Amino acid sequence: MVKLIIGSNATGKSFYIKNNDEFLQYVKMDIHDYQIRAHEEYNASEFISFQEKFKILYEANEKIKNDIVEAVKAGKDVVVEHTLFKMKRRLPIIEAIRAVSDTPIEIYLMQPSDEQLLKNCQMKDKENRHLFESIKNQMKEIEIPSASEGFSKTFFIKDGLVLEYTSEVDKDVLDNARKELFEEQEKLRKEEEERIAFEKAVEATKTRPFWHICGCGKKVLMTSKEAFEQGWDYPGADGLYKDYSNYGFGTLMPRTCGNCGIQTSVYWKAMQGEELSEKDKEEILRVKNEPMSILE
Repeated sequence: MVKLIIGSNATGKSFYIKNNDEFLQYVKMDIHDYQIRAHEEYNASEFISFQEKFKILYEANEKIKNDIVEAVKAGKDVVVEHTLFKMKRRLPIIEAIRAVSDTPIEIYLMQPSDEQLLKNCQMKDKENRHLFESIKNQMKEIEIPSASEGFSKTFFIKDGLVLEYTSEVDKDVLDNARKELFEEQEKLRKEEEERIAFEKAVEATKTRPFWHICGCGKKVLMTSKEAFEQGWDYPGADGLYKDYSNYGFGTLMPRTCGNCGIQTSVYWKAMQGEELSEKDKEEILRVKNEPMSILE
């Protein structure tokens, strides 16, 4: 048996599991624990991009899915605490279980009343009304689990009361979720290919010459070390920005030769809020696509 206890933060998932004797012999898994470990393994800083955060959450989902499957293969009952707002998040777990077992899969959606939710929020932060409103908005985004997904039974839990409900099988809904999941995975694959290509290009600039282009029109194919020795203000492993992320590539810097000052650079124009020419915009695009755009 696998039971998925899903819903927004502060809706009572942990409380329901801890206070239900049925789960004493179950293997318990909490997505929050997996997300913390994934974040630590990623070695992410406090400030991370949306793409990085998504990858961390995606990795956590993959690991909890694999652990659920291993527990099912070992003949164990499992209860999982998770958000799983979207059908496309639930499908990989369901299909992975079905690939190894026909064990029943039940899902319980936490739907507390406003009064209960407010109490739960106050336990976390007595003064934070914003938390209550935020969770209410999250709850509106949840796609209600349906028979289309392959669950043995589906339930609502409202203030401790467990209510079973039924729904019609809708193949189109399931197909749409699969399509969304496929497109998302393709996007991740493409982003990973681009990341690997970018890292290889950055590594190549340590030893290979690449184009150094000044706003005055000077363009020289040389190594980062040669450029630095000639007075260029330019990104690169041996340049002025060697301690920056990716040695400064992809970030708007002065990029000037040894004969020009910073005032002639697109960087200076952008910082001063000056109107940019088409040539300036082309340079910014080239910078954005570095180092691939300046490797021979």
